[in-house]
Order: sequence, then structure tokens, then C-alpha cells
Amino acid sequence: MIAAQRGDSMNQKFSILLAEDNPDDRQIFKVALKRADGLHVSEVRTGEEVLDYLKGKDGFSDRARFPLPNLLLLDLVMPFMNGLDVLKWLRAQSKFTDLPVIVWSGSDIPGQAAAARAFDAEYIGKANDFDGTLELARRIVQKAIKMSEGNGRASGQKTRFLD
Repeated sequence: MIAAQRGDSMNQKFSILLAEDNPDDRQIFKVALKRADGLHVSEVRTGEEVLDYLKGKDGFSDRARFPLPNLLLLDLVMPFMNGLDVLKWLRAQSKFTDLPVIVWSGSDIPGQAAAARAFDAEYIGKANDFDGTLELARRIVQKAIKMSEGNGRASGQKTRFLD
């Protein structure tokens, strides 16, 4: 396995930060990860926690336990700070301008997909059933595994997870 593109360790796993306030959706993603070696997943439940995690604040300072992510999987509707506000902050930080982000949302707010794409994020709507949501999560995990093995993004090329 090659070193993850973010983080300092040559042996670091590909890291996904899952920002999701719904425990059922977090569980679906964990099911999709069951057979995925070489991935590290950290979970947060609010937009504020996303920022704290990325800044290394409030309990997230240990980068061995909380490595900088190679991918942010971001729910749009979360308590305290929504996903679009997280994206706005993220893209204003030079350290995170190239961080791949997938906005995955179960709400149907007009214009939210276009707003997410305006911040260079991919957008997928959550499926209405367990199997559909699980399949979406598995597609994301499979792409992450390929990237962790060096079969993903070429240097300088923007990663698209859902192509």
C-alpha cells in the first residue's frame, strides 16, 4: 500500500472523515466498510466537529488517531453548522482546497446539489432504502480502496468518486 496523500506517515491508511448526524446512515457506511482493509474512518456528527477535526482542536489533536482525511463524506443537513457552511470554510483554507468532498444528503432542498458543486464537491442523494444507500456507500469505499493502493488519482488530477 502506498502512503496516503494526506498525513505524515508512510504507512498511514487511506483516511475518510464521515460527517453524518444520523446514526442509521453512519451504520450503513460501517457495513459497507466491513471487508475494506487499508481504510481508516473517523466519524463526526456536526459541522462544527468537522472544523474541529480538521483544525486538530477539542480532542482531535492526535493525528495518529485522527489523521487528516483523504476524503470527506459530508451530510448537508447537520446540527449547528450545515454542510454548505463547512464547504465554504473548507475551500477558503489553502490546506484543504484539493480535499475531495462528497456531499451525501437525504433532503431534497432545491439548489443544494448545484450549491455543493459550486464548492467543487460531488453530490449524491441518499437512496430511500437500506440496499440503495449501502450500494452507494460500497461504491465510495471501493474507489477509496483503489486510491489507497495507488490505482486512483494521478498526481495533480482531481479525483471524482462517482464517475
